[in-house]
Amino acid sequence: MKPVHLLAIAALAAVAALAIACGGGGDDGVGDLDTLEAGDCLIYRATGDVREVYCADPHHAEVLGVVLMEDGPYPGDDAINSFAIANCPDGVDTFIYPTERSWGAGDRQISCLEEDVGTPASPSNPAATTTPAPESG
Repeated sequence: MKPVHLLAIAALAAVAALAIACGGGGDDGVGDLDTLEAGDCLIYRATGDVREVYCADPHHAEVLGVVLMEDGPYPGDDAINSFAIANCPDGVDTFIYPTERSWGAGDRQISCLEEDVGTPASPSNPAATTTPAPESG
């Protein structure tokens, strides 16, 4: 399993915090990362944001499962990482998990990702090869 503190994951966490703080969704392609579900597919864009796409299109990762942490004070990255490892399904490579800021806004969701599934998207220009999934809501 890859460590969760890779640059790409840091970018994902930052985007998740931004999406939560801003209400998520919108035309910028940053979806509600705190409402991902098993089977959703994602691309990591060169701009640092994450976009949900149809799984038939090229993508970087697929959500294998989602686990929720209990309410309480922010437990810290190490505790969240340990919880994710213990509770995510087999085959998970990495996670999108709450930041301290998003935790304060009520985010308790850990999205368990398998990377390098399907046809990989080009990180330099994924929008040219993908169709955004419709926004839910």
